[in-house]
Amino acid sequence: MEARKKEFEKTFKHVWDTGAIGLSAAYATFKDKDTATQVITALFKDTIISEVTSIPQATMTFKNETRLHQINAELSI
Repeated sequence: MEARKKEFEKTFKHVWDTGAIGLSAAYATFKDKDTATQVITALFKDTIISEVTSIPQATMTFKNETRLHQINAELSI
């Protein structure tokens, strides 16, 4: 059992720390479920992420009225 504990600590010691944590959140949209699964699996494997909230079949609508591509957009704040 002691050998298993040492192997675990050797493998995962970089995952935890006693200091302050830096918490970040990222949002991503993928073209299909297979792509999402591949990316998420790779991120977990490299311990880049520790948690995922998946919202299948979510519909998101983005409204872009900034007209940043126009020279005189007359943006109102």
